[in-house]
Amino acid sequence: MEHLSTPQGGNFQNESTPPEHLTDEQLIHYGITEALREGRPIDHTTVRVIASQLHGGQRSPLYALASTGALTDGLRDELDAWREDNETGVEVEPWLDALDEYLDNRDDAAPVAGWHQLWPAQPERQDDEPDSRDEERPPYGPPADAMGRLAVSTSDQVEQSPEEAAACQALFERISAAGVRTLGEVAVVDTRDQDDLDDYPWTDAAAWSPTEVARHNFEERRYSVEELDVLFGAPPDNEIGTVSDLGWYGLVKHQDRPGGLILIQDEQGYRHVREALDDHALEVQWSAIETEYSTYHAERDAYEQANTEADASPSGHSPRIWVGSLADYNSGRLHGVWMDATLEPDELQAATQFMLRNGYTPDAEEWAIFDYEDFAGYSVGEYDSFDTVSRVARGLAQHGQAYTKWVEHVGIDSTELLTDEHFLDHYHGEWESAEEYVEHLLSETDAYDFMQFVPESIRHYVSVDVEAYARDMQSEGLLVEELHHGRVAVFWTR
Repeated sequence: MEHLSTPQGGNFQNESTPPEHLTDEQLIHYGITEALREGRPIDHTTVRVIASQLHGGQRSPLYALASTGALTDGLRDELDAWREDNETGVEVEPWLDALDEYLDNRDDAAPVAGWHQLWPAQPERQDDEPDSRDEERPPYGPPADAMGRLAVSTSDQVEQSPEEAAACQALFERISAAGVRTLGEVAVVDTRDQDDLDDYPWTDAAAWSPTEVARHNFEERRYSVEELDVLFGAPPDNEIGTVSDLGWYGLVKHQDRPGGLILIQDEQGYRHVREALDDHALEVQWSAIETEYSTYHAERDAYEQANTEADASPSGHSPRIWVGSLADYNSGRLHGVWMDATLEPDELQAATQFMLRNGYTPDAEEWAIFDYEDFAGYSVGEYDSFDTVSRVARGLAQHGQAYTKWVEHVGIDSTELLTDEHFLDHYHGEWESAEEYVEHLLSETDAYDFMQFVPESIRHYVSVDVEAYARDMQSEGLLVEELHHGRVAVFWTR
């Protein structure tokens, strides 16, 4: 087989340059056509465009190909799956055949140096050319494309040092290392070496989209590399984020007229410029970016907290839930995370939103509780609200299984009765048996004082039928619930 060269030269480095402004599908068609005309496999650039269109998420082999040029296990299987189940409406068979030929002629599976810089060049748009609203963009939806494809302007690439390139590759390998396995009917996310990995890289939330209103009132402008150097070289009026996070954003207000520019640089080195024609539009755009950053960080922090091992609880119970993406599950994939169920409902919701960002399905919104543990026999429903789960989990962690027994008795919707104050008003402790509790009650209430009036000669033969008394008390409002370790929880329900 012919050895594929790196971007420094070789037979596969004759990257296609289409003659006009093209969509991604047209770029692929052009690349394949050029390869057929020249009697060679498609080049690296065309491969990257195809992989970016077809990959199935951050853990898929095609994602590895789109990101680094690496050929990983399962790549052929993913291509075969596309042949069997293509619902995109796009004819991808020629793409798959071209990728097959490319793979047949490549004997080096390692990542390709400079791969992240590959993307077909687009010619400058002429003044009289209609706006197709379908611009070129980096693959697999980076945050630089977050404000929507309707407003993306010219992209320029910034050179990365070998150290930066190695860091990007290491980051991708860490993300790709995560897997999902199934134990019986329980879905569990494989864990990795927590000491060596950053478990919350920004790429976990690459599929994000700001407020819809921020997409309006902007005029696309194109800038040369030299103009971009000037714009990005001057200090902005305001800035937010970093290149290694969700991308860097800079605000530059026009000094001689209304409006201004939004400068964007994503983690791949692409630079973008968007112009707002008036001050209000500029404010709306910048506000949307700030809101999205704030939301992202809040969700990421909640996700991290939900994954942190909880401190020892007073009862010794640490209830957890495994929340998964319904959209991914319905498409035959498992994606989810174990969470500390004692967090507040809004914290669980935020952590779940961060989990959904990292799923296989873009813009997924629906979730379900696929599994749970250490709820002391309480049954958590698949679609229970986080209000319900959090209330039960926090009560269980504080008071033990007696709390879940109380929930089962009064009902989860009896929110007033489920407060700590009302629970403790009714709860009379944990005992070996109902009889032991009644015996204690009789002693505490001086019920046995009558024995002093019984003649000593027969006192030995006089006793209280505690068992019968306990039965009578239960008919009058004494609730006795058996616990999992053989003891009982006692409540007065009157």
